[in-house]
Amino acid sequence: MNTDQIEGKWKQLKGSFREKWGDITDDQLEQAAGKKDQLAGLLQEKYGMTKEKAESALDKWSSQPEDHPTYEAIWNNVQGKWTELVGHFKESYGKTIDDDLKESKGQREVLAGMIQREYNVSRGEAFDMVDDWAFGSYKSPDLAGGK
Repeated sequence: MNTDQIEGKWKQLKGSFREKWGDITDDQLEQAAGKKDQLAGLLQEKYGMTKEKAESALDKWSSQPEDHPTYEAIWNNVQGKWTELVGHFKESYGKTIDDDLKESKGQREVLAGMIQREYNVSRGEAFDMVDDWAFGSYKSPDLAGGK
């Protein structure tokens, strides 16, 4: 989708945006009204991203096909299969501690916090890392029974 399409479909798309970047409030999303520069500013403010990283994250988000599974669906799948996926997560992010991983129960926020702490990355980068991992797991039938 291009910038004009995002602004035109903002009412439908803001739910998808909110799933990905949950720290941004509804009021902030209403004010941004789908405008790329304002959304990028919110990502910079809330997740400590550089302008370039925020714009890149928005481009990646907006280029997803409309039949793309929602982040909520992906994370529900991860949490539902966490005992099977915990080893796969450990392979991807070996610095995490086994006990912490088991206790996290596959919760996105907890995993991102662990990645942020262990890899010394920003909050936004940590969320990107766990979301990329979760989407890869969702797409891999042998790992998560996804698409």
